[in-house]
Amino acid sequence: PNYCRIVNSTSKDIPKEYLDKAIVISEDPDAGCGKVREAAKVLMLQYIKDNPNVIDNLIDETIDYVNIITTTEGASGSGASVILAKYISQSIEVPVNIILITGFESDTRGLQNTINYFKDLNGADYTIRIVSNKKYLENSVTTFAAEEKANHEVASVLAMVQGKDIVSSDHNIDNTDHYRIITTPGLMFTGEVNLSNKKYKNVDQSNKD
Repeated sequence: PNYCRIVNSTSKDIPKEYLDKAIVISEDPDAGCGKVREAAKVLMLQYIKDNPNVIDNLIDETIDYVNIITTTEGASGSGASVILAKYISQSIEVPVNIILITGFESDTRGLQNTINYFKDLNGADYTIRIVSNKKYLENSVTTFAAEEKANHEVASVLAMVQGKDIVSSDHNIDNTDHYRIITTPGLMFTGEVNLSNKKYKNVDQSNKD
């Protein structure tokens, strides 16, 4: 938690226990951006200009890379994250991973925001990992259930990016190689196979998984 911050244009969406870890980029904490990405971009840019040391102090020399987790269909995260990623990457010169949560693609404005987000990423020097809410809707009763499954995928991606479950051995990559992989710009794919409850009779079965 000490390394996490919530960035939003309104404090209304932030649980009280996280308010002290939040960065509210609007002077009116009740305003929000109403799905207007450009408004969030302007607010984030102005916040950085008005508070030049806040982001820099958070990302000191001990930080190797930054994960930005955001949705594409809204406004605050969708717009602000683009400006924040660019600032961290170019001004602070720390690699950025963006975990991008796409929505249900059910409303025109949200879908347009998603399209514009990907346009903003064209040529960007980040690692991008995409998580789809819509993918989980097929096997979920409600949108809330689908979002929860997508959140679990985000947590899984974060664990892999951080190398939390890597067991040291002659066959596993070292920290330097792992860092190089997760900070190489482009589209990132991650996969996970749970071996805990499986009994393998031969090497071919495990290799197949």
